[in-house]
Amino acid sequence: MRRKILLSSQAGGLGQSGLGAGAITQLTTLLTNIDDTDALGRLVVDLESILNGTIEDIILEDGDTLHIPTEQQTVSIIGEVYMANSHVYEESFAIDDYIELSGGTNTFADKNNIYLIKVDGSIVSPSQLSGGFRRAASGRLQPGDTIVVPLEIQPFSGAKAATELTQIIYQMAIAAAAVNSF
Repeated sequence: MRRKILLSSQAGGLGQSGLGAGAITQLTTLLTNIDDTDALGRLVVDLESILNGTIEDIILEDGDTLHIPTEQQTVSIIGEVYMANSHVYEESFAIDDYIELSGGTNTFADKNNIYLIKVDGSIVSPSQLSGGFRRAASGRLQPGDTIVVPLEIQPFSGAKAATELTQIIYQMAIAAAAVNSF
């Protein structure tokens, strides 16, 4: 999040449009509040394989805790949707159906980089979700999964930069012509 704020604040240069000062202040305040919470580490473990001996067990150290959540019956949607929420799992629903149940994506959503956090903590990347998986009935979506709709950070736009550069050169040429006419 800090990285995105920094990128957004610097994005006001050639070919880019940045976040306003008010938006950056709000995001920084949000980050300050998040810093006050304890961070949890997460390790994805295939507990079933460890218990049946097909893979090697992990070693826990003093202070480590193992949390095995109860079986969930919901799918959560977080990020740039109108109402981040959890919905009762429906086997026939796909990712896009759950996003629509949360009001759809808002204007800040990066629709091309939606990803999935599986109930076991593993990640299904945007490239793995492409090819109609998001729109089709989901074979991979399970109760307890979380759909993440990330914030879109405006990347450098070559076309916008070329337009702005052309305007600068044009204005310089006009100024040079005006100086030469004296």
